[in-house]
Amino acid sequence: MYGVPAYFLAKVSSEFPMFLSLPTLMSCIAYFALNLNLSDGGAHFFIFLFIAFSLYVAGGGMGLLIGSAVSNKQVAVSLTPIVIIPFMLFAGFFVNQDNIPKFLLPFEYISLFKYGMQAMMNVRSFNSRTNTP
Repeated sequence: MYGVPAYFLAKVSSEFPMFLSLPTLMSCIAYFALNLNLSDGGAHFFIFLFIAFSLYVAGGGMGLLIGSAVSNKQVAVSLTPIVIIPFMLFAGFFVNQDNIPKFLLPFEYISLFKYGMQAMMNVRSFNSRTNTP
């Protein structure tokens, strides 16, 4: 069989077109649906796109981590929501971050969703500052 470097290189090279197209499509739709501007020459759009790429890679890494930690495919599929949903809960989507109990705060700091949401909100705030006359 093939070694790990050959497998990983083949996997990354075969997923590269999707790596480029999916975050780009999502960013094009979301950026303009949120009415963010391009008056700065598109610099904020490319920051938004970079954040989307980063979140896509981090999510794929989390999937690879779960898939490699468990040997059975059905267990990995069942374990994924158990890992993802607490990260979503503690990111600030559903529960205000001030209302999270103190003993659960470490989940807040390792959540990919928290950092992604904060980064996207920073892009939004930069755009709203440039929109004001």
